[in-house]
Amino acid sequence: MRRAKVLVVGAGEAGKSTLIKALVPGAMNIEVDGRTVAMDHAVLARGQDMLSLIGVPGQERFAPVRQVLATGAACAVWVHRAGQPVDSSTRDLVSSIAGRGIPYVVFVNREDSLADEDGWLGAVDFHPPEAVVVGNLFNPGTSLDELQREIWRSID
Repeated sequence: MRRAKVLVVGAGEAGKSTLIKALVPGAMNIEVDGRTVAMDHAVLARGQDMLSLIGVPGQERFAPVRQVLATGAACAVWVHRAGQPVDSSTRDLVSSIAGRGIPYVVFVNREDSLADEDGWLGAVDFHPPEAVVVGNLFNPGTSLDELQREIWRSID
């Protein structure tokens, strides 16, 4: 049996909690007034293998918490909301993760938007992602299956 931690990062309101709940409907979320204030947690299983999905709050004031939760991560998923700028805190965290050789996957959340899905590209001046998955968390379709495949592939 294999166990691994997967960190789910992104700016506030990018869709991190929504993504985790879409992947694992019984996911835990510590929130106040609809905003994550500590973390999300869910376990994604494949046979005997289990991934612990840890979603961290996107607000800048939680930067120290995000760094602590990143310890021991085997992979990360960067949730980027299409059409939004990349915040410096998320950029720094992803850069730090990539700099430690931890693979990451970008999930571009279109949310029924026709917004530009490449906005995250300008922020990446470090190791590129293992994969980019474009989806819509209001209508996830097959993008969640593709994302799961990429996450498992990244840790195998």
